Amino acid sequence: MAEWKEFHSITRPWMRLAFERGRGLGLCMAWCGVIVQIDGSHSANRHSLHLSPKGPHFVSAGHEAGLCAAVLSFIQGQLTACQSGPQHETCRETLELATCVQWPQRMLRIAPKSVTLEDFNSDMIGKFAALSYCWGSASELETNPPLRLTSSTSRTLRAGMQVQHLPLTISQAAKLCNSLRIRYLWVDALCIMQDNRQDWEMEAKKMAAIYSKAIITIIAASSTSCHSGFMEFDAHLGGHELDSPLPYTTGKLISRPRNYSGFHNDSNSSASGQDPIDRRGWTLQEEVLSTRYVKFTRKDIQWECRGSTQCMCRQRYSPKSRPAFWSSKQESTRGGHGEFQLDWDVVMKRFNTRSFSIDTDKLLALSGLARRKAQKLTIDNAIYGSCYVGGLWISTTKADIGDQLLWLRTIGTGFGDYYKDYVAPSFSWTSISAPVTPCKEYHDHLSWTSMRPQHCKEVYDWQAVGYLGEGSPMHLCHVLDVRADPVSASDIFGMVSNGFLVVRTPVVPCVVRGYSSGPWVTFKAAIASNLPSFMVFGIGGDCASFDCHVSRVRRNNGEATVRRCEHMIPFEDTACSIAIISQYDRGSTSQRSDPVWVGLLLGREIQGDGYQRLGIVYFESHPRPTEKVDLSVWTETITIY
Repeated sequence: MAEWKEFHSITRPWMRLAFERGRGLGLCMAWCGVIVQIDGSHSANRHSLHLSPKGPHFVSAGHEAGLCAAVLSFIQGQLTACQSGPQHETCRETLELATCVQWPQRMLRIAPKSVTLEDFNSDMIGKFAALSYCWGSASELETNPPLRLTSSTSRTLRAGMQVQHLPLTISQAAKLCNSLRIRYLWVDALCIMQDNRQDWEMEAKKMAAIYSKAIITIIAASSTSCHSGFMEFDAHLGGHELDSPLPYTTGKLISRPRNYSGFHNDSNSSASGQDPIDRRGWTLQEEVLSTRYVKFTRKDIQWECRGSTQCMCRQRYSPKSRPAFWSSKQESTRGGHGEFQLDWDVVMKRFNTRSFSIDTDKLLALSGLARRKAQKLTIDNAIYGSCYVGGLWISTTKADIGDQLLWLRTIGTGFGDYYKDYVAPSFSWTSISAPVTPCKEYHDHLSWTSMRPQHCKEVYDWQAVGYLGEGSPMHLCHVLDVRADPVSASDIFGMVSNGFLVVRTPVVPCVVRGYSSGPWVTFKAAIASNLPSFMVFGIGGDCASFDCHVSRVRRNNGEATVRRCEHMIPFEDTACSIAIISQYDRGSTSQRSDPVWVGLLLGREIQGDGYQRLGIVYFESHPRPTEKVDLSVWTETITIY
């Protein structure tokens, strides 16, 4: 039975809006915010209703934003407000602070009908825009090679090229710059020598400066390639005017599907809300580093800077709907400036879900963010920079090593992909392709019940781990040495050819067996008879999170070990190790007082005495110890590669 309700406007007591409530439909209304929203049980049935006193101001399907006065007015209005508004002081300070900036080597000068490649000079500072876009798939680039800056095309580009001869995405960005009276544009394909590896590596190091110092970054989010363009929108963008008139007002009622693109796409939204650019690895740092940007999605045009978040769809934006890369807390740096701090945990979670055409580019695509993080740290940059290892910030003088090493493949996702080519050391989250999460985010709600391993026979009964602690963990691991060998000696934030971590921590033996359903971990007296009795119990697959598939291999000395691989083949019990990193007390809701340990599951290297990380293990004591557990007898020095 449907139920009719009425909403009365607070500011307009005479205004009423009746709706039918039933079959999972609901309605929320904001008269002052001119938004009335109806949510259905399925995403296809979700619509937003907009009361616009001036009528619809969106472009219609197929309309080019570069030719639409409403879109230009929106972008120009936001840009003007950011350049002069009192709430945008942080934006202006970021752009004006030009100390030790590595400027790009080249820029495109924009004319009404042409672009010309020029060497960068001081007159270009504060007068250029940057473009963030997808180049395209490997097959598309092969069948339709785009224009690129090479030794053979340099002379043509420096002589000037007609805008219509550029790839469509770049052409539209140039037209937009011209409409906004921005004189210069930086595009990676046309401003970096693509056939000169040395020039490419040198310019790639300047990403942080390019995007943070640009007047505006144009993000072609909806574009699938440099040829597809980004100024055509779904038919829904224009909205649909409803026939029902509103009493006592000249406003119009506009309906369109709810928007999940851009910053309206939160962790609860389906992947269908993502734009092509959200899946490309390189573009994350281009967006995060930008002081201000305008993003063109299939369903919206969005503006974001340090002081404002606006969109043409006028759907309410909730900051809590997505994690913030920049913390609102302003801390003082050595220069005395209060600036937003980069949240590296958010970078980790958002970056590792993206893909790369070339796997070894992964750390390069992260290097701009790493440089920005290093600049904002309150300790000496040189010391902390030397401890940046493949995506991790590791210090031999700080006790938070557990927070860095204890990451895991996000619960509910499949095994990560194993890189054939070397990308990063195994203890770094950048060494696999999979969504990852810091373990500390799970500690408040991790709970296992019914964890008795079905496949393991020689184990004791399993007790539920329960909830982990409410306080800070006690880290048992101490870093003795850490190092990464950069491919380019001058770039510690770029690609690496090798890396290792030397730690002193308790290390206990365990057993790994590979089943068709996945690998399992156990403690077995037959393998490790000298283990203390409280550790002789089954762990089970659900308490061991493997980073990727594993397999049994032979070391050079003939011993068997377990290593990462592309595809897992079932194997028998194989000796491995657990490096215990941290100890957690149980929460106040737990009836037990004994601790829970978290450690790295390790397999041996093919040669030498080192280890490779396989995953994360949570385990407890059973039976419960009657006295404090002493792990010092198990402490040793190990090297993880």
